Amino acid sequence: MADRKRKPIHIFASILCTARSDRGMTQQEVADHLCCSRRWYQKIEAGMARPSWQDTILLMALFELDVATLAKEVGFHVPVSSR
Repeated sequence: MADRKRKPIHIFASILCTARSDRGMTQQEVADHLCCSRRWYQKIEAGMARPSWQDTILLMALFELDVATLAKEVGFHVPVSSR
């Protein structure tokens, strides 16, 4: 069986899960921050749902995720300027 490359949504979900755990937060606390249900956030973290761009920005700010690093992690090789 060929080794399939993970999809960006699953990589992002994994990064979210790790960041949340590293900060000692529960899924409910993150959901409260996003003003959504815990179940919806669980789906995002499981890679079964895509967050809106607004929620993505809130999550990146909450977990202090860098756009350039995130883009590299998911395999997008785009130049990101920090002007």
